[in-house]
Amino acid sequence: MLKKTSIKVVLFSLLISTLLMLPISHGTVRANEQLLSSLFSQHSTVMLFIDPATGAIIDANQAAARFYGFSIEELKTMSIQDFNILDAEEVAKERERAQKEERSYFVFPHRSANRIIRTVEVHSSPLKLTDGREILFSVIHDITGKAIAEEELLTYQNRLQELVQQRTQQLQASQQQQRYILLGAIILQMLVIVVLLFNIRKRKEISDALRREQSALLDSRAYNRLLFDDSHLPLVVMDPINLSFLDCNEAAVDIYGAKTREELLSWKPGTVSPPFQHDGTSSGRLGYELIKECLNKGSLVFEWLHQRPSGELWDAEIRLVRFQHQDKTLLQFSVQDITERKRSDHEIRKLSQAVEQSPDSILITDLEGRIEYVNDAFLNNTGYTREEIQGENPRLLQSGLTPNETYEAMWSTLQRGETWRGELYNQRKNGSEMVEFVTIAPVRDTAGNVSHYLAIKQDISDKKQAAAQIHRLSFFDPLTGLPNRTLLMDRLEQACASGRHQHYQEALLLLNIDRFKLINDAHSLVTGDALLRAFANRIAGLLRESDTVARVAGDEFAILLPDPNKGHGQANRRALSVAEKIHQLLLQPINIDGEMFSVTTSIGITTFPEKANETPANIMRRADTALHRAKAGGGNQTSFFEIGMGEEAERSFRTERELRHGITVGELRLYLQPQVNSKREVVGAEVLVRWQHPAQGLLPPAVFIPIAEESDLIIELGTWVLTESCRLIAKQAQLGHPLHLSVNLSPRHFRQGNFVATVRQILSATGADPTSLTLEITEGLVIDNIDDVVAKMSALAELGIHFSVDDFGTGYSSLAYLKRLPIDELKIDRTFVQDAPNDPNDAALVETILAVASHMHLKVVAEGVETEEQAAFLNARGNVIHQGYLFGKPGPAEEWIAHWRSTGPVRQ
Repeated sequence: MLKKTSIKVVLFSLLISTLLMLPISHGTVRANEQLLSSLFSQHSTVMLFIDPATGAIIDANQAAARFYGFSIEELKTMSIQDFNILDAEEVAKERERAQKEERSYFVFPHRSANRIIRTVEVHSSPLKLTDGREILFSVIHDITGKAIAEEELLTYQNRLQELVQQRTQQLQASQQQQRYILLGAIILQMLVIVVLLFNIRKRKEISDALRREQSALLDSRAYNRLLFDDSHLPLVVMDPINLSFLDCNEAAVDIYGAKTREELLSWKPGTVSPPFQHDGTSSGRLGYELIKECLNKGSLVFEWLHQRPSGELWDAEIRLVRFQHQDKTLLQFSVQDITERKRSDHEIRKLSQAVEQSPDSILITDLEGRIEYVNDAFLNNTGYTREEIQGENPRLLQSGLTPNETYEAMWSTLQRGETWRGELYNQRKNGSEMVEFVTIAPVRDTAGNVSHYLAIKQDISDKKQAAAQIHRLSFFDPLTGLPNRTLLMDRLEQACASGRHQHYQEALLLLNIDRFKLINDAHSLVTGDALLRAFANRIAGLLRESDTVARVAGDEFAILLPDPNKGHGQANRRALSVAEKIHQLLLQPINIDGEMFSVTTSIGITTFPEKANETPANIMRRADTALHRAKAGGGNQTSFFEIGMGEEAERSFRTERELRHGITVGELRLYLQPQVNSKREVVGAEVLVRWQHPAQGLLPPAVFIPIAEESDLIIELGTWVLTESCRLIAKQAQLGHPLHLSVNLSPRHFRQGNFVATVRQILSATGADPTSLTLEITEGLVIDNIDDVVAKMSALAELGIHFSVDDFGTGYSSLAYLKRLPIDELKIDRTFVQDAPNDPNDAALVETILAVASHMHLKVVAEGVETEEQAAFLNARGNVIHQGYLFGKPGPAEEWIAHWRSTGPVRQ
């Protein structure tokens, strides 16, 4: 039977090959193609077209799909090796056996999708297509049941042979005269048995084959029904003649909004469609044309606007397929809701148009900075072509004028997954410079991972030049380049407002060149102007960036000295220091075109604000009064508006000299104040400093810190405190008692260019754990140069150092700044804490600060907690760390640690 089956398979393969290779007329070829398509797709025999080089399945019929349990589309993505469970060596042995036995087929065990293994015959015939490609046409025949039937037949034949042997032995024992008669009867009986056996075998084969076909048919129908019903893809069967729905699955019921399957089957295509499609075409007429086209082609894919019973319109992709069922042509279609996809496509098209037509330069880079896309505005602005810029790094545009700190801050921000904004000084292809305001944002994929960077750049070169010119004309003196009276008065107004709120004073100096009129009259106006410019340059060279020197009128200048440290009673000392430096500097003659001029100046000083309604005009009047007093005294001297101010300035000078000496000889003392949690467990301490003055005794920081802030002495003092704190941390860690300390930073110290290197050196020298150190900064620190501050803080944060914003709420409190800073903690100023339980305004401020901290995932430390009522108020509103006299006053470091060690370890 196996050989007969093989002959049938070979004959069928030969028929297919012949039809494929018939070189006849176009009409006949089309008929052949249809015949082949019908034979291939609808024949019950498993057939495959296979690439002989790779074993990849090029095409398969429905019988193959049913046999292997995969769809035709899935089979096309697989190879014949995906089914064969034999390894390469066993396959080679089977090929050798087939060659020895001179058979044209191979026998392999194949595994289907449901993991069932069947024994199959694989009959393959090579075909050469009209385009020259060679493929294999393979017919797969299941012989699992046939092999079993042959074993049963062999058993039956063995039993028959035994019967014949028994009869032969009986015949040999009979009489001689009956031998020939009996022999003839036996022969006749054997012939009858053989005929009977042949008929039995034939009937059994036919019965087995029929039973297998019926079982396969039942299995196929059940399997197809199961696939249809359980498919997540909405499926509907439709009669193309009367346009009725014949069958559907639950997924179709859900997507069309029907209540039951029966309700959906009672509808027609017009029920689920609006009268008109998107382009205004009648749904009925267009639907008829599409059905007609599918009946001709066999399948069709198109988009269709639907309408649910609620009136909701939605778009779908329809895949329509023609098939035969009981001599009747039907259609099956699948439905996929593409409403969101079309909406997204529409948004993407709009976005693409906006990007392409945007006047701003737009570029997209990968994570390594390689450019993948630029719009036309970018090309027009830079002068590069798309081919020149593709794959390059944006650093190609750098002019060298952008500070390195800007780039460091930019990459630090982007690596945190945040958006960076700032100005970059770039250049075009022709070398011309431009200033661009750039916004760079990370682009994330569907998994939330950053995959690209998107940069939007605006060329603001003209705007900046125009703004700078207008600003210079409005607020700066054209002769000296200094701020003019208008800008000075504006800054005085701002200083007054800040001083009234913070309750500290600043200073204003008015300067007048002595006998300038005589010099100007004796020489030309050109010489006088040159002298004014040289005088202005000398004064400006003495001042800090935060100070303002302005030309008020003629030979009169003004110096505004703000106090960035907001000290109390230190403005007059600072003013006197600057005045003395100016007098000393003018002892050196000024060279004007080879001629030396010796000049002196009279200086008048006043501090402000003196009262709540202070105005810039009143401040200028007081400074002018002091200036006239200095000139009346003979010139070349300094006069305060109030005489007592000069005496206070002298005392400050003396304190500065003694403090500088005291740091050198070890007169400073480290003090600690505990910080506790809501359970009153010590979690750390703030480092404070005291001065053990040899004559005045132990001095609090308010006496000497503001004086140190006025000069570089604060840097020396801050370095000492930070070094001693790190030594303390390292020592306690070695003893097995980890200690977390918070150290205040002076803005002047932090702004030093080598500050980060200094901290690294202190950590290395002391061996302190950076994670046990918190550096406290003030809000005013970030105003001057936010990029520099962020860069330095980020570098230290990478070491493990924590940052806290001290006295939060008393300064600028800008969330725009805070969100860029790598801070871990906010400290509520004592002025808010003290009255919070009873003052609604202070209570609201504290609650606001706690809300900000919670939103930004920051710790909160409250300073000045002195009563149980204050502690209870804070604990009721959040997880707050307390610091104040209620839990302990500042004490010498050695005594504090001894007490702490005796009460228990720090809670980290």
